[in-house]
Amino acid sequence: MSAYGSASTADQIKGLVDRGLVIPDADFAVRCLTHIGYHRLRSYWIPFRSSRESAARFRTGASFDQVITLYMFDQRLRSLLLEALSYVEISVRSQWSILVAQSSNRGEFALQDASLFDQAYYAGNLQELERNYNQVRKQNRIRFQDASIWDITPTMSFGILSKWFSTLTDQRLRQSISDNYGVDETILENILKHLALVRNISAHHERVWNRAMEISLARPRRLGGSSGLALGFNAGDSRKVYNTLVIVVYLLDIIIPNGDWAERLIAFREAVSDNSAPYRRMGFPTGWREFAIWQKHLPK
Repeated sequence: MSAYGSASTADQIKGLVDRGLVIPDADFAVRCLTHIGYHRLRSYWIPFRSSRESAARFRTGASFDQVITLYMFDQRLRSLLLEALSYVEISVRSQWSILVAQSSNRGEFALQDASLFDQAYYAGNLQELERNYNQVRKQNRIRFQDASIWDITPTMSFGILSKWFSTLTDQRLRQSISDNYGVDETILENILKHLALVRNISAHHERVWNRAMEISLARPRRLGGSSGLALGFNAGDSRKVYNTLVIVVYLLDIIIPNGDWAERLIAFREAVSDNSAPYRRMGFPTGWREFAIWQKHLPK
């Protein structure tokens, strides 16, 4: 079936129709296959097949329009996640850089203080950070060796930031950063690794709605406030995007407590039937609306 990826759009459409996919508008299908791509759309029509085998027929009534609707749903979900994760990334960068600088005798040049970090990773992480800094700051006259933590931290990707948090050796410093989010430092490490993965998946336009995330979220043990974060988790389906959404809502309630992201997410979610594929395969548990973390964001 992989040969269809290099076939003409006419042959791709014929192959789909031959396997039972209803295509009401051939011109529309041609545009989608041309500008989105066969292989990208392929993962969105798998739920409409009779089995996961690549040559399987589509279920009776399955249509190309349903595939595109699911693709657009996932695209909107990725956009919402990228918006939210930008707030989280900036917040953690800020807290990390402030507290790391305060903890070192080198102050604003704390990144040059190797004693703060795991020596097994420090040299490699520093080289990666320098390469990234030079790529992002091509017009910056400040050499990496002379740059302060305030110059360098804004150039960190979410993934690089996660690495530098993970390699801090002082548990008290890690916890001081984590206290800003009301969680244990080991939980924040897990959260950052997970969210960095989700951010990369979303930024590269990969499927997220029913994905089993390669890094699952651990259920928080130490909480600040009465958000009910731990109770909002779906422990039975820990690798799905539902738990990602729970932790994002929790963090945004701390970072921008008067924001409307959670309300917009719920409105987006409520437009989808509880019996639809997106709802059932995102990991939303039965009765999710009753959890405290969602209750305050539900329409009054």
